Amino acid sequence: MLHQLSSLDLSSNNLSGTIPLSIPSLTFLSYLNLSNNNFSGKIPFIGQMTTFIESAFVGNLNLCGAPLVTKCQEEDPDKKQSVIENKIMVVILINCFT
Repeated sequence: MLHQLSSLDLSSNNLSGTIPLSIPSLTFLSYLNLSNNNFSGKIPFIGQMTTFIESAFVGNLNLCGAPLVTKCQEEDPDKKQSVIENKIMVVILINCFT
């Protein structure tokens, strides 16, 4: 029944948690607005979700990944490299003082 849903506007409803993985399977969905809620985690940018632009997701401060410019921590190579470099520095310092 919901598989033929063409429009879904859940904006400004104080919704929280991750975006349900069932939304990308709504193949008839041509309009989606999840903006201004409290969604968190990585946007499941697969299937039908790849057709929606950033404005469908803005206002969810803890949401990350495409199409938002906010990268998820595991996707940001600079942050990942920084964490690796910090761990290496700790190991070097520990070895210097032992």
